[in-house]
Amino acid sequence: MDKEIKEKLEELVDLMNNPEVTVETSEVKKRLEYVFSLVNDPEETELEREALKAKRDEVVKLVNNASVDPDIEIAYSEGDESEGPHIIVTYIVSEYTQPTRTIHIKDTDLRRTTAEGLANQITFSIEEFKGGIDSVEMG
Repeated sequence: MDKEIKEKLEELVDLMNNPEVTVETSEVKKRLEYVFSLVNDPEETELEREALKAKRDEVVKLVNNASVDPDIEIAYSEGDESEGPHIIVTYIVSEYTQPTRTIHIKDTDLRRTTAEGLANQITFSIEEFKGGIDSVEMG
C-alpha cells in the first residue's frame, strides 16, 4: 500500500509541476483526499487493486490478440515490487539476433485510459520497435 500512496503523491507533484497544466484547487483536494482514503481505508484499495488487475489482464489479452506477426513474441510478467508488471517484446530477426523491449504497465496509465486505448498504445509501441529494427537491419 505504501507504494500506491507514494505513486499518488508523485502524480500530484508531477501535476503541480507541469507548466502546461493549470491546476485547480479542487483537483489537488480530490487527489489528497484519495491519498487519505488509502491510509484510512485499506479495504477500498484492495477493491481498486483487483479492478486494476482485471483491466491489466484485459490489456494483455488485447495486445496478444492484436499481435499477429510470427516474428514477434510477447510475454507478460508481473514483475517484482520495484519493477512492476510489464510486457516483454522479443523480435526474432534471426537465430542470433533477437532484440527485446520491455513495456511497463503502470497503474496510473490504467486509471487514465481504457483497456482498449492502452492496448492500442502498446501495440503502436511494438510496431515502432519492429520498424526501428527493420530499418537498421535492412539498411
